[in-house]
Amino acid sequence: MGTAPAIPTGIEMTARELGQLPRGRARFELVAGELLIMEPGFAEHGIIAIEAGGVLRNHVRERDLGIAFGAETGFLLTQAPGTVRAPDAAFVSHATAARAGKVKGYWPGRPGAGCTLVLVLQPETRTATAFRHATPPTIHGAGETIDCGDAVPCLRPRVAELFP
Repeated sequence: MGTAPAIPTGIEMTARELGQLPRGRARFELVAGELLIMEPGFAEHGIIAIEAGGVLRNHVRERDLGIAFGAETGFLLTQAPGTVRAPDAAFVSHATAARAGKVKGYWPGRPGAGCTLVLVLQPETRTATAFRHATPPTIHGAGETIDCGDAVPCLRPRVAELFP
């Protein structure tokens, strides 16, 4: 979505150590114990992230399905080696949130029911690629809808809604 790639640093650390880094100077993610520096997204990335995140948030709120998260929220995917990723938008059901309780720090685990769906938006082609566990990715054009019901109940946005 018009963002610069992550920069591997070669620095190994734990999720706990990542959480202790100073805030506000740079954005980081942790993948398999390696610290990645995340450059700021370009303007187009921010515009698309708010559009797609807004579709998710509105859907979740209108149906009282759970919690919608905005960009930069860290999700602790694995402890050892540590992996903390920060998607542009995410969803956690009420049931999953209740099991987690009050969370301080990174969200413990994957968003959604085992993170059944990841959408990657391509502004150049105005397409969305859906990645699901154990199935090949599918590409959807601007005029198509994406059935996201396996991850977010009843969510079927038109791809065009996800772009400004």
